[in-house]
Amino acid sequence: DCMRSDTAIAIVISQIQMDNDPKQLDEYWEVLVQCLKAWASSASSSAQRRTCFNEIASLRGYVDHKTEVCHVFGDAELAVGNYNDANFYLSKVICNSQLVSPELYETVSNLRNSLVVRWSFRMHNDLRRNLEFCSAISSYLSAHPQATVLDLGAGTGLLSLYASKGGASKVYAVEQDEVMSGICSRVTRNTPCISVAGCCSRDFDISEHHVDLVITETLDSIGIGEGIVESCYDLATRSNNPLLRFIPSSVLLKGFLVHSDILHRSSFCGKYRTKVGTPAEPYCCEYIGEFPDVVQMSNPVDLLSVNLGNRLDARSVRLVNVRVTCSSWCDGVCSYFIAHLYADHSITSAPEMIKMDASRMECWEQGFHPLPRRYLKNGETARLKLEISSHSVLVSWAVAEDNPPSADASALEPAQIKLLNSNFAQSDCVELLNLVPKIIDIGGLLLSDPFSFPNIAHVKFFGYVVHSKKLRSWTRVHGPALYLGQAAEAALITHEMDKYRTLTHQNVPWSTLEHIKLSECIQLLQLSRDHTIEKSGMLEFISLSPGHIPTALVFWVELVTVGGARFISSYEPLWRPAAVIFHDTPSSSSSSSRGGRYSLSLAYKSASLSASIVQSC
Repeated sequence: DCMRSDTAIAIVISQIQMDNDPKQLDEYWEVLVQCLKAWASSASSSAQRRTCFNEIASLRGYVDHKTEVCHVFGDAELAVGNYNDANFYLSKVICNSQLVSPELYETVSNLRNSLVVRWSFRMHNDLRRNLEFCSAISSYLSAHPQATVLDLGAGTGLLSLYASKGGASKVYAVEQDEVMSGICSRVTRNTPCISVAGCCSRDFDISEHHVDLVITETLDSIGIGEGIVESCYDLATRSNNPLLRFIPSSVLLKGFLVHSDILHRSSFCGKYRTKVGTPAEPYCCEYIGEFPDVVQMSNPVDLLSVNLGNRLDARSVRLVNVRVTCSSWCDGVCSYFIAHLYADHSITSAPEMIKMDASRMECWEQGFHPLPRRYLKNGETARLKLEISSHSVLVSWAVAEDNPPSADASALEPAQIKLLNSNFAQSDCVELLNLVPKIIDIGGLLLSDPFSFPNIAHVKFFGYVVHSKKLRSWTRVHGPALYLGQAAEAALITHEMDKYRTLTHQNVPWSTLEHIKLSECIQLLQLSRDHTIEKSGMLEFISLSPGHIPTALVFWVELVTVGGARFISSYEPLWRPAAVIFHDTPSSSSSSSRGGRYSLSLAYKSASLSASIVQSC
């Protein structure tokens, strides 16, 4: 009782090894199990427990006490969340014991379900994928009957079953994951020609078996991300068969430029634990076609091609030219693979927007390689730098931008202004990223004086005048300035900027709200640190639709830091424009008779913009 449990275990093990008295041996085992209960939960690592278990499993009498020992280790692993190891021990309890409680059966069943990777279900339910692999394997075995097949990364053994059905004389299913190899063993137990090896492919002695064909589906969204190139090269170099074939035989990686505000924001602003687009995380996996704002900016180009069994350089660099087919801000590269299986059988992870001859699979996502946002014009050639390793591709701009595009919004349409957050989420603008929520709320209204932050150099207001009966009716009761955008509750604000009211039914996006645009986009005011308290101005414009009364000024704010980084609050869907409602505007008949000429009076005071409008003669 006063001895450390690990010391006690060592003493008891030595006694078991030396004592030949069967009765004394049983007593020692009872003591050992009690010591294990005290020690297993306090062991510093799963590796320590596995080492101790392996030593105990070699002792005399282990078979008679296997159930108790495995139960102790299994409970200890389960308590610390090591579900894979817990399944290893508790599965031995079930296999070794005649009487097992329903609770233990349920525990092990839940463990196994949690350890099966979710994407495995998508793969097995992708009928087109399964059909292409089955057809390719059958085609090879028809030409090479009685061949010996190695299934690399066998998973549940589906491809091994295809090989057996196709006429293979022997199939070696190699799967290093304990749970998946256990499932594979149960799935293939009635197929004598299939042997399951629960090990890494590097530990499988391919030279001992005359393997004719290696089949594998260790493909990720970009084809090479699961190490298929390294694994196949290792097998090819250790094989003694010069005619060794692989299915797939080759992988081609293709890609095209894309614009997407949603992808840009998520990849740069914290959706992923590691920043995407760095050597640590060169790309993320997404169903590109599911993003509603994705714009394809170029035709697909070849990024990388590799024949399996060959080796890629440890780190090679390639430059690729891409011709732009659509003017927009480029946010990154969407990549997908085309894998040639055998004969005329191929599979691809291409998104639906790409027309393909190969069979399109549903189980794979596409790779998204984010780039610092850059405006590209139709017809120009973008140059990409690819840093290629055996399992990843890091994409970057080959040439730094000599002349960054102007962010002067006064000459642009609102649709273009929405794209002007070119530097908002880039790595060099973390400072601005942290400042924006403190200065501007999601409704585009200022929360505080921007110049109270030393990094803000300029503040600009842009906007246009609209006619909207809905806006006017909403604000007759609730005040002169409001949010425009989709939200659970749209807040309405008074001039004092400290009295908020909510209107729960105002959850309509500004873009879908019925309105008529009466002016072009204009720069309203520009502030610098010389105007930290108050500024006013007057603008004149001619209405684009003289028969309609000006209802409101829809506006947004641009922040510019000392370093030149910019943010504009019309950046939907995260940010929204705001509006100031006009009162006492002239009638529509008066507006038409005077040609629709107006003067817009603007005032900035105490971090608030106000506006009024009068008709000019």
